[in-house]
Amino acid sequence: MTEEAKKKTKKKRPAERTLEWVRRHGALAEKVERWNPYAGAIINGKPVGKRQDMFGFVDVEAVWETRTDYLQACGTDLKTHVDKIRESLDLRGRIKRLLANHPARRLFIIAWRPLKPRGAKIARWHNRIIEVMPGIEMREIDEEEFLTGSFHP
Repeated sequence: MTEEAKKKTKKKRPAERTLEWVRRHGALAEKVERWNPYAGAIINGKPVGKRQDMFGFVDVEAVWETRTDYLQACGTDLKTHVDKIRESLDLRGRIKRLLANHPARRLFIIAWRPLKPRGAKIARWHNRIIEVMPGIEMREIDEEEFLTGSFHP
């Protein structure tokens, strides 16, 4: 397989897919997770590295004209991310601190999955968007609500 063919078949990570998606819709956005080569498990006396999110839960920060969105991107493992937020007191505390008294800040979990429409030959990537509110309540919103910000108070 040629180098070019390998690049074409390379699967995008959910954070990369999310970053491209919000940029395509007009946000000024950056990936804020980073690779830490000194974290993670120790194998043969050396750390193997670990991906670390900003504040422990943010992969992408998207700045719009009137708001800033903090996005946790994932694949089909949405339930794992929802449970992590619900069960971790430390994480919930950081989320409340980030969102409290800042109505222009929002946190979302964006899950990506390939869906193949009936009769189609190729699956397309679709997202599922969960808004995480300051009290750690969560609700699913559609793409239009997310993009227009119509869910804001």
